[in-house]
Amino acid sequence: MTNRPPTRGSVRIFGFLTVGFAALIGLCCSGIIGTSKWVQLLGLPVERSRIPLPHQVPLIPGGTSLRIAMVHDVVHQRYPVHGEAYWSARLAKAEATIAALPDVEGVPIGSGFLDALDVAAVAHDKLGRPDEGARVMERKLALQHARGAPREIDVSELRRSELGRRRRELEREGGLDEDTLALYRTHANLGTFLLHGGFKAAVGGDPDARAQLGLGLRHVKIAITLNPGAHFGRETWQACFVAHLRSAFEKPEQLLLRYDVCGEKLAKGRVDRDARMARSLTSRERGLIDLALTEEADLELNESARFFITQVGANLEWVKRTRGIHASPVAFDEPVLGILGMWTLGGGANPHSALALGNLMERVGQRAVAWACYERAARLEARFWPDEAVRKGFLQHLRSRQKAIIAAAGADEDAWRKKFDAELAHGLAWQEARMAYEAERIAAGADPEADDFYEAFDAEHGSIASPPGGIDWIDHAEPALASHLLVLLLFAGLFAAGGALLVRFVRLLGLR
Repeated sequence: MTNRPPTRGSVRIFGFLTVGFAALIGLCCSGIIGTSKWVQLLGLPVERSRIPLPHQVPLIPGGTSLRIAMVHDVVHQRYPVHGEAYWSARLAKAEATIAALPDVEGVPIGSGFLDALDVAAVAHDKLGRPDEGARVMERKLALQHARGAPREIDVSELRRSELGRRRRELEREGGLDEDTLALYRTHANLGTFLLHGGFKAAVGGDPDARAQLGLGLRHVKIAITLNPGAHFGRETWQACFVAHLRSAFEKPEQLLLRYDVCGEKLAKGRVDRDARMARSLTSRERGLIDLALTEEADLELNESARFFITQVGANLEWVKRTRGIHASPVAFDEPVLGILGMWTLGGGANPHSALALGNLMERVGQRAVAWACYERAARLEARFWPDEAVRKGFLQHLRSRQKAIIAAAGADEDAWRKKFDAELAHGLAWQEARMAYEAERIAAGADPEADDFYEAFDAEHGSIASPPGGIDWIDHAEPALASHLLVLLLFAGLFAAGGALLVRFVRLLGLR
């Protein structure tokens, strides 16, 4: 039997199949490598868009979400504060309300009574009398107990993971009832005033003041248990703050110079040039974040979208030392918002808070904001700790991080410091002007609680808050559809040409 030579038709079929198969391989290769990379290399048209970073999704739908401009504003004092005249006027009005309400069998009645006690207590604290504020809150708590409020609330198993579950339950139930909300305010305020009144002496070693800190911390924990989502979690981080400092009473350098108040290790060495606020997001993940920012968002959707936020805090050694409620890493915006709340609504500027903000901003790649936080912390160095050696180590750490940031950014440190000085001076001047306006208007008989009280000031001075910037977004370039098709055709054509050359070579060799 003789071998028959291939017919012309069979040769053509072989050629078509080979070229087609090669083109298919080209299409597959372009998909594996990624058409986006080739679009970028070839300079083909792309469609540009701005994608919100996942920290813009609030913890609770409709709640407060972080903008990096908020950190910048707080460290530069660019936020409203009330002056002595304001709080004196609020105190006088509250005390008049308390005195005017009836008293039945020792238990005052009327919906305004408890609120007036809250205002009076806060006013005492703001006027530098936290111990007096605590006494007012103790009176309020006794009245609430007489009305049936629980005297014992278990906080022994308080953990942040449980807080999340409790927060979701409250959201589904429509929030707290009026009595529970009032009790939450009592414990939150009482705990805060006890902490404010005892902190300085406790750090100095006074045993009674240290016991007062422990009592204050317990009241704060009760407040968290009652209302875990209040003030974007401020009380949670207040408890961490106190636990951190209490744990530093013995061997402070081992804690204060190694961790911030949320348990994140203090940055060392070179600045991470690739630090980001979120890992690279797929199109599906970007869509999830966009959906979570709509009015239709629910708790489950928010939780899914927030999964992509950079996690910080709760180093194992720190957790062991502090025995606090924060025992696992969290999305970085949670402690940042909590610290901002303590700064603006509580005790004001604080070196521990400024250090933590700088450390967290550095962790997510916000170098300029981190540098400013470190600068503010350095200017508050005298309040960091009584031990001079600890303060010296604190200042050395701050200057070391600032130099590392300047080197990584290729910036002019003198220019950054001059800008910081100007920004801080602007913020402080605005706050002073606002407090002077309050004093003048109150002296003229104006009610500081009137809706139009600040109307003239706002018209003259405007808002002090910085507008949100582009640092809360990612500039994303998506290849245009035509560019994708061109890359696919290019790969298919190149591989098809290679297949044709292979067929030609085979034929030349006489193999077909």
